[in-house]
Amino acid sequence: YELFQGNDAFHSSVFAVVAQISVEEQARLALSKDSTFFVCALESLQTSKEAALLINAIPIVKNCCLSETLRALAQEYKVIESLLQLLSSCASEAVRNLILDTFEILAIDGTCRKRLVDVGGVSKIYSLLNNSISENTLLHVAALFHNLTFDGVCSDALRESGIITFFIEQLQSGNEAMTISCLYALNNLMCSDSSRQIVSRELSQITLNPLLHSRNPLICLMASKLKLN
Repeated sequence: YELFQGNDAFHSSVFAVVAQISVEEQARLALSKDSTFFVCALESLQTSKEAALLINAIPIVKNCCLSETLRALAQEYKVIESLLQLLSSCASEAVRNLILDTFEILAIDGTCRKRLVDVGGVSKIYSLLNNSISENTLLHVAALFHNLTFDGVCSDALRESGIITFFIEQLQSGNEAMTISCLYALNNLMCSDSSRQIVSRELSQITLNPLLHSRNPLICLMASKLKLN
């Protein structure tokens, strides 16, 4: 850390090394004992607008948030609010996708999911769909929202955002990964009394027959389950 003094280019190089080692559980254990680099990465989310730096800092945050201890520390540094701010202000697709990846990791924690809803995160992420985004970013958004449908509180926020229409539209995208994410999400939402009627109404506007006859057995299974519901 004593060497961690310099310009953004130098910081970025240091972050790149830490990001690589933070993939390992032993490294995350060490970072939980001395969280200096992790805190530096968290602070950079609030202070830096340089995509090159963020591309190396965000993976540190993402990997370290697999640790319960470091995830709690990240919440103290308002990681969710910082990432949402970056998501709306940064034009770099690579940075946006890393942010969405990090939200997927944070979403394993109930307190993080609740915080994401409380600060209006669902609507802020959903607003990405109003812009021209790549298919890759679209997949990241769908995967994150799919994961959030496992939580009742998040399901309510998703329903209110209008995401159900998005899931149903994407069933016809022709992209298998997207189709599977959306089928899982819709099946999860059908478990919610408050969402079931909306999902059923929206589904009545399309036919599931192409999915029921898909060559992908998982798509067939999930489409059949959705139709039975």
